[in-house]
Amino acid sequence: PVSGAAVRLIGIAGSVLTDSAGRFAIEAAPGTATLAVSAPPLAPALVGPVTVVSAQTVDVGTVSLGAAGTITGTVVAAEYGYPVSSAVVAVPGTASEAITNYAGAFTLYVAPGPASVTATKAGWSTATVGPFTVVAGSSIAAGTIPLTRWGAVTGNVLADDDDSPIEGVTVTLSGGGGTGTTDSSGTFTISCAPGTYTATFSKAGFGTAVSWEFTTWSGGTYTLWDTRLVRHGVATGLVTSSADGQPLPGVRVAVLGGSVSTNTGSDGRFAIT
Repeated sequence: PVSGAAVRLIGIAGSVLTDSAGRFAIEAAPGTATLAVSAPPLAPALVGPVTVVSAQTVDVGTVSLGAAGTITGTVVAAEYGYPVSSAVVAVPGTASEAITNYAGAFTLYVAPGPASVTATKAGWSTATVGPFTVVAGSSIAAGTIPLTRWGAVTGNVLADDDDSPIEGVTVTLSGGGGTGTTDSSGTFTISCAPGTYTATFSKAGFGTAVSWEFTTWSGGTYTLWDTRLVRHGVATGLVTSSADGQPLPGVRVAVLGGSVSTNTGSDGRFAIT
């Protein structure tokens, strides 16, 4: 038995260490999860997925941890080469995972076979190196893995008629750069990779606006001028039969020369923005 092995749930909150007999029990909320079991210098293992049901116990049986090889390396900033601490380094599809130390260094314990290594950190780009061929008892040097620190764009969105802040506006950067939503103050901030973008602003009941091109840079924040959206008006009315004056349901009503339309309700009335 392996005592002191770390057992954590992926998909549901929960973690625990195995006891001296190698056994473990985790209390978890109902749902579906995968178990990640690790005990360096052994190779970690994934178990599952398993379904947790309220007031029931799920026995996953015996989890075997085999011999491992190691992959070492250092995560650095792409621009200046300084170490990036607290980055998550993992072998995708496995339980092999490590956190870089203050020097950006990491060591992964990996099951024998082909393995690629992915490094991530919030506010930074993601990088993948490999694949490497891991052999039990041997170590592979992955070298340095460069990450680019993201920049950000921020700004405010106001109503064109009274300059009041607009909450809930969707802000979308071109080229898949990212999306955000304005808060109660009409303010948004979007983290994005350094690059050149335009921003599109949209919300039901308002016209859509597109910003000019702007460029974000690593570690910096670009501030857009205030964006103003035109508030749409609402047209209402009643459609009746010219023969008997009765309301007409299901009649299509459209804005001439526009793409907005609606149908009258069962009472013949309509409202169109």
